[in-house]
Amino acid sequence: MIYFKMFGDFKVFVDGKEVETKNNKNLKLLFYIISSRKSYIPKEEIYDVFWNNFTRDYARKNLNVQMYNLKKTYLFLEDVIKNYRENIYIDRDKISSDYEFFMDNIGSNSLKALKVYSGDFLEGYDDDWIVEKRKQCRKLANLALYFYNEEAKKVEILLEIQKDMREKPYVILFLNEIKNLRMRKGDFLLNLENGSLVLLEKGNKTVSQAVDGFLKRSGIERAKMLNEDEALNLINFKNSDKEEKIYEENL
Repeated sequence: MIYFKMFGDFKVFVDGKEVETKNNKNLKLLFYIISSRKSYIPKEEIYDVFWNNFTRDYARKNLNVQMYNLKKTYLFLEDVIKNYRENIYIDRDKISSDYEFFMDNIGSNSLKALKVYSGDFLEGYDDDWIVEKRKQCRKLANLALYFYNEEAKKVEILLEIQKDMREKPYVILFLNEIKNLRMRKGDFLLNLENGSLVLLEKGNKTVSQAVDGFLKRSGIERAKMLNEDEALNLINFKNSDKEEKIYEENL
């Protein structure tokens, strides 16, 4: 079985072992084929995505070259992807991906789907079709979180997702007292036994700008910044020594 990790950094696993990938234009074609979730893709569709401004003859030659290079570089694709006449065929029984799992489950079991959402779709790539899918996944993940009622679990999911992201969307703060604050849309407040955990949506601001703005709005003098693991420890191990250490550091 071949597994493609498409959220966060792209990775490929063959029978459970990671395979090295080469970052080139052939790889983007593989991204498109795998994320299509189809058993076959009309070549006309691929031409429109990758060579829309070129002649069909040029597009056809380039697709054939890239398909050849893909299968030459990644021998495990030999029996998985077939270039035949007017379609590209994919043997879906031999592959799986976190993206496919996410899309299959986000409507019926959102919590299960969010567990594989370990970062943005294909982080580091800015092709139009990739950005479009990235935005779609973000929207679906945000909607799932919005309708999920258990606040602690919602924050926990966000933290688990952010751990593997290069660009951190949230700044994590700990307040050593329980606060009933009015939060902006997009921010989260979770009151624990001995303090409050705050997730500030950073947006286009720097970390210091987001923190300074929050402290000023809230009338709070200071707060401790945490990483994802420290925040998860507070949620999951409320009576642990690690939590007490964080509380003590804020006194």
